[in-house]
Amino acid sequence: MTTVRSIFSWINNWAIREAKGSVLCLMNDDVEVITPCWLERLVARLQLENVGAVGPMLYYPDNTIQHAGVPRYWGVAGHSL
Repeated sequence: MTTVRSIFSWINNWAIREAKGSVLCLMNDDVEVITPCWLERLVARLQLENVGAVGPMLYYPDNTIQHAGVPRYWGVAGHSL
């Protein structure tokens, strides 16, 4: 049985294989940009030493935090909330 999660994973894996640039942005289709230069700011953080992944602050429609970046726990990237 195919699940939504497996389809989502397949699409992301396909996109990664097809990507030609040095930076890859995986972004859901329901994200609403609220800050100018958001992508430039994320890419700038990628240029810092020992940084391999970054994530933005994401809010629910009621302005509560859904996602607060990608911190490192014991050497592994993870969600902070």
